[in-house]
Amino acid sequence: MEWRYALPVVVVVVSAVVAIPLLMVQRTRKRARQAVERFRNRAGASLKLVTGCGLIRPPNRVPGVLALLDDRVLFEAVVALDDRGEVPLAQVEAVTWEDAPDSRHRMARKYRGARILSLVTSTGDEHVFAIAADTAPAWEAAMPAR
Repeated sequence: MEWRYALPVVVVVVSAVVAIPLLMVQRTRKRARQAVERFRNRAGASLKLVTGCGLIRPPNRVPGVLALLDDRVLFEAVVALDDRGEVPLAQVEAVTWEDAPDSRHRMARKYRGARILSLVTSTGDEHVFAIAADTAPAWEAAMPAR
């Protein structure tokens, strides 16, 4: 390949390598804002807390949005749009909080400086969320460990 053709190819490749991750981050943030808006519209006055979080679904962890209502917890992944759900508070039997580096959940340890919320329901299902350290105190006050 001649050098006069190599430079444009290098420029295109480098541009693509930089642009694609930036576009993915923008799309993820947009979906997170849309999820928060859906939670606010759906819950109305019963919405107590809403925050971004990491949804831990072994072997995966994906960014998501977590909302606390009067009677349930709503969650939605912003990357895998089919991963959404709710946990009625009446079915929650155990609430545990851990620091991310010390978590028993291997995938949760990757969230440095986060607090890990684990909800175990009466059916035995465990829902694990990584919540940023700056918003975790409000969540811990609303959902103390039991």
